[in-house]
Amino acid sequence: MGKRSKTAGGTLAADSLSLAALNHHIGHLVRRYQDQRLNSQLRRDSFGDLIKLEAERERLHSIPAPDRHFPRRVR
Repeated sequence: MGKRSKTAGGTLAADSLSLAALNHHIGHLVRRYQDQRLNSQLRRDSFGDLIKLEAERERLHSIPAPDRHFPRRVR
């Protein structure tokens, strides 16, 4: 099994990142969340980490986090 990326919100100390680096990690999570090839659990985990990092960016740099909701599956 490979090593996990340190891009995830729980493994990344947002306080020590510059705004550019934080935006880079947020962009990576957005791409991961939107990648339809990933299974739903990986997409859900990426979405949760994205929400956490955007909240940290809002707290640290006063950039408002977008209002995001994970889409529910329609049956």
